[in-house]
Amino acid sequence: QVIDAILANNGGNTNEITREVMDRALFHAVNAYHVQSAFRVEGHCYKTNIPSNTAYRGFGATQVMLMTETIMEQASKALGIERDVLIRQNL
Repeated sequence: QVIDAILANNGGNTNEITREVMDRALFHAVNAYHVQSAFRVEGHCYKTNIPSNTAYRGFGATQVMLMTETIMEQASKALGIERDVLIRQNL
């Protein structure tokens, strides 16, 4: 495995839909790429003492897609190939 990621979801002081947000984040972690064998992603939800932050606009998917795009950018630089070439090879 190349990527070992741990996602943390601060659910605030109420549970609300924290687990559903994490489920969606985990589902979208590899975005549209065929790189599942290179990724190991686990998620943890935490109840804390801050006000709840109910999900909106993407329910965790947007954040992990940005993470994956950043990883693809860094991988292309490390491999010495253009980002678009790496992406096309793994779609």
